[in-house]
Amino acid sequence: MERFEFNLSNRKVRLWLFAVMPILIISMILYWVLPNEYAFVPAIIQGGTVLVYFLTTLRT
Repeated sequence: MERFEFNLSNRKVRLWLFAVMPILIISMILYWVLPNEYAFVPAIIQGGTVLVYFLTTLRT
């Protein structure tokens, strides 16, 4: 098994820190701010973000 390096020269780490983490934090804040009938919006944002992350990492 290949050793995983957790530094900013790794493409997967950069993608996670600069794209996935901020979007997940924003969607968690939206869960608290939006009324219950709009709770699907942050769920769609989170699902799309995770899907894009996994599709991007499968290509590398």
